[in-house]
Amino acid sequence: MHKNHHYVSKCHLKYFFNKDRKKIFLYDKAKENFFEGQSARRVFSEDFGNTRRTENGIDHDVLENDLNINFENYFPKIMQAVGEIITNRNLNGTGHLELLHKLVEYAVIGESRNPIYKRASDEQFRKTFDEFATNGNEHISNAFKGYFDFEKDHKYSNYITYSKLAKGFVECMGELDFKFVVIKSDDVFFIPDNSAYTIRMKINEYFNPDIKEVAIVGIPLTDKIFIEAMSTKVKGSKTEFITITDANSPLVKQINTNIFISSFNKVGTSDELFLKNFVSQLSK
Repeated sequence: MHKNHHYVSKCHLKYFFNKDRKKIFLYDKAKENFFEGQSARRVFSEDFGNTRRTENGIDHDVLENDLNINFENYFPKIMQAVGEIITNRNLNGTGHLELLHKLVEYAVIGESRNPIYKRASDEQFRKTFDEFATNGNEHISNAFKGYFDFEKDHKYSNYITYSKLAKGFVECMGELDFKFVVIKSDDVFFIPDNSAYTIRMKINEYFNPDIKEVAIVGIPLTDKIFIEAMSTKVKGSKTEFITITDANSPLVKQINTNIFISSFNKVGTSDELFLKNFVSQLSK
């Protein structure tokens, strides 16, 4: 039995496929390798990535259903709203702000969905647990006894709930401003293996002054539309609309550089030559 779970949703990924060639063109940073995806089904996905143990045993669907109900089902409405916002250059349409917030919630958990992040998080928790156990803290050891039993039958702990995690991130951001960047040239945006990039800053006051929270979320929505959501707590935040008409735009290059650097390992887009040229220039 195979359960193919995406860590970038297909409803998002499909907007980066080349419509004529019916492919997405990808780059693997670790292997320094270019390759193609023929179908969204096997791009940015892995078997049993969202599988976890519940009270009723191994469950392959609970996290998938959470993603579907709370984010993926909204994508058609989000795409329609963004189109209207860009056309009218305002956010005043019915339900538009709510849908933009839903998009930010989807984007901000992209990191948490990635296999590399999940593996590292589980390993860090294991190290912390081992330290407590080594130091003889029996109470904590007993509290987490059996935590790593998941490794017997699936890949990651997956004890989080994506929708709850997303709401927590966005609530801490507070009110948001949005920047819309639309390409009307041959340039294209990339999609990373974590859906979007995030920038953390000190935007709230806590007892621990070193705490930084997500303050900016950069979302490549399609190969031609990029949306940046910024907390109004960030100095200089404002809502704006930018249209790119020139090829080789410095702004597009900067956005794609941010996407490329923030990705765990892979990026993809609709234009094979554009991607290859970008990687070649970046390595110089």
